[in-house]
Formats: sequence, structure tokens, C-alpha cells
Amino acid sequence: MYCQKCGKEINESDAFCPECGAPKTESTEKQASPEQQTACTPASNIFAAQKFQMNWYKALIYAILFLSAIANLINSIKYFTGIIYGDQATAKSVYEQFAALKPLDILTGCVLLGIAVLAIVTRFALAKFKKSGPVLLYAVYLSNIIYTFVYTIAASSIAKTNLFNYSTIISVIISVVMLFANYKYFTKRKELFVK
Repeated sequence: MYCQKCGKEINESDAFCPECGAPKTESTEKQASPEQQTACTPASNIFAAQKFQMNWYKALIYAILFLSAIANLINSIKYFTGIIYGDQATAKSVYEQFAALKPLDILTGCVLLGIAVLAIVTRFALAKFKKSGPVLLYAVYLSNIIYTFVYTIAASSIAKTNLFNYSTIISVIISVVMLFANYKYFTKRKELFVK
């Protein structure tokens, strides 16, 4: 049974809620189980949110998606300016040797800027428990995976050398693992994201 005031579970032997101290009432005992209450909207259903650990969700909306957006914004600036290769002199010599890299880098900067915006939009969709929130999160991870592969393949063909290195492969593996972990996490909590 659950406390009518705070929603915490109360042992049948307790006369008061151990969380808020409210007295156990007769109607508390007749209250439906949390499984029967899932038809309510998440905003009004305190039991649905308490049924799950939401630590990862909170980390995503309060830190990870903001940091992802900042990192993608910084990287987009590096690609726009060419300092992804080091200083301006190095960038100039790279672009003189491989002229086709400059438009590819500008396009990559635009893609990373788009991913940064997508991360912020995703953050607000998740924070408002929008149904599209988890799907947008998957899109953030998928876009990072796709951009990494496309850029590395295109840059490798322009430079005529294999640019797949350990950091690229590890980055893709981490994104794939995070994609599947988040899919599993949000599938278990899909009843919360219905707006």
C-alpha cells in the first residue's frame, strides 16, 4: 500500500508513513497497485515515476546532452576554421595539399552544428517527457556514428590513406553501446514518455 500524501510505499504494519509521517488511512489500503495506475499521465502519476530509477535520465538532461552540444559546437568551429589539423599554418598546408578537404570540413562543421542543436532539442524533449524524446536521443547517437563513418571514409579517399584509427573505432563502439543501452533504458520507461 502507498501513502496518499507522498506516494511512498507503507508496510501494512505501519500506522504512519515512514517518509512524511502522514497517518495511514482506510482509503490507502483500498488504493490500486502501481501497475493498475499506469494509465494516468506521467505528470499526475507519482507512482509511475517512483517505479523507476531515473538517475541516468537526470544525468542526460542536466549534464550529458549539454556537454555533448558544447563539444559538438567546439568541434564544428574547429572544422570551420581548419584548426582540427593544428594551428592555422598547418591547416593552410593541409588544404594546399588536399584542396577537397576544405569543403568536406565545412560540411562536417555544419553537420556537427546540427548535432549540437539536436542534442539541445533532445534535452528539452526528454525533460518534458515528450514521446519524441527517446527517439531524438537515438538520433543523436546515430548521427554521431554516421558522421564519423562518412567523414572518415571521405577524408581517407581524399588523402588516399586509411584514416580509421583506434580513437575513431573506439568512438564508434562507444556510440553503438550507448545507443543500445539508452534504447534498453528508455524502453523500460516508455510509459513515462507519452506527451
